[in-house]
Amino acid sequence: MQGKHWLVLIFILLVSAAGCRELNDPYYCDAHPEDPDCAREPDKCGDTMCAAPNPVCDTATTTCVECVKSSDCPSTRGICSENTCVQCQANGDCDSKLCLSDGICADPNDVTYVAEVGSSSNAICALEMPCQTLTQAFQPTALRKYVKVTGIITDGATVDIVSKKAIIYGEPGAQLRRSPAETVLRIRGTSEVTIVDLDVQGNAAVGGKHCVEITDDAVVTMMGVNVHNHGQSGIALAMRAKLVMLDSQVHDNTMEGVIATGGTLELRRSLIYKNQGVAGVSAMNSVKVTIDSSMIAANTGSSGGVSITGPFSIKNSIISANGSLTMTSSAGGLTLNPVNAANAEFEFNTVSDNLSASSTTGINCSNVSFDVSNSIFTSVLATGNVVNNCNVKYSLTGLSGTATGTNKVGDPMFITKELLSPMFYRIGSMSTARDSADPAATLDVDIDNQLRSDAQRDMGADEFR
Repeated sequence: MQGKHWLVLIFILLVSAAGCRELNDPYYCDAHPEDPDCAREPDKCGDTMCAAPNPVCDTATTTCVECVKSSDCPSTRGICSENTCVQCQANGDCDSKLCLSDGICADPNDVTYVAEVGSSSNAICALEMPCQTLTQAFQPTALRKYVKVTGIITDGATVDIVSKKAIIYGEPGAQLRRSPAETVLRIRGTSEVTIVDLDVQGNAAVGGKHCVEITDDAVVTMMGVNVHNHGQSGIALAMRAKLVMLDSQVHDNTMEGVIATGGTLELRRSLIYKNQGVAGVSAMNSVKVTIDSSMIAANTGSSGGVSITGPFSIKNSIISANGSLTMTSSAGGLTLNPVNAANAEFEFNTVSDNLSASSTTGINCSNVSFDVSNSIFTSVLATGNVVNNCNVKYSLTGLSGTATGTNKVGDPMFITKELLSPMFYRIGSMSTARDSADPAATLDVDIDNQLRSDAQRDMGADEFR
């Protein structure tokens, strides 16, 4: 009898041990209680051992795949979509709500958040507790890599960024404003700042200061930025600062679109339009200016579209419909004084339909003789397309007249002159400019990044397609 009691006790202990294991072992399963890893995700999918490039088993389909969840993916392709690791496409793809320009989700710990809704005045600026203004975002000593702006952010004071390094991202529709007619954003010192997809709107009241000021040794890159409707200039560049604008716009400012009194200015794939003051782009004091694949249009200042005293490189760009008779513009398209001809590059540009109260409607090569080539110079007026010291080669110089040297006259057959149209001052199939550029020219693409590869290159910014 006593032996039976011992057997019962041993049975109870065994059952209890098994029950404890079932409760405490995450890999326990009833089918194979002897296997300590029974419920672990299998290394095999059926008879197949999963390995790179498909190292993960999708147990639902018994198939080796690249991923079943985002944590299976490398940081460079951190989103699992249909069992494939891909880059993020939108901010909503990321836990941090910030998809970087290279398609990688930002680490939330690397982001300072500024928002219109749900924000407060604080020094944390986290996703769950965003700041109210961009000024607050730049106050912490240990600045994070990125600043994320959501909504319309209005500040009563200038956002003053001094010797900081950061990348500012705007959520679609994000806007930075200031209530008085003063500077909205100032970047100075040794700052290195990149601004992506942000709208900067000034105060349209006449007076005040420039909308965006960049000075000292600051280096600023703008990508997809829109600066507009300010009572002074849109952007002012000074001292030794550098500004690079990519796919950006500056428009509807009471004074210049961009005015540079020092530093280095680069405009690439950008649009400067409907500004006043001296010109859409005004540079002096030997500022180095690069304008590439851009449009300078409908600026009505005293010098029209572009006014440069200093070195420049202008290629693949459209400078059209600038100047004004009623605003007494002394020049319509461009006034260029490189000081030294070796510092002047001007080729494959379209300069057309600019207006002037004087005799300069197109391009004025002021003081120094330099080459202008492979370009279109036309106007609704009979004269003034090219004046002073321009050494014109392989260009279309008017709607009528006598062709000289390698130049031509005739109709460029523009498809449309409607500003902001994708076909703005692009040439038609019967254009005189077609297949007429210098056969030795080497510029490979046009303003639309299309190859200049069909026979001889076309004159002007646009290669017909």
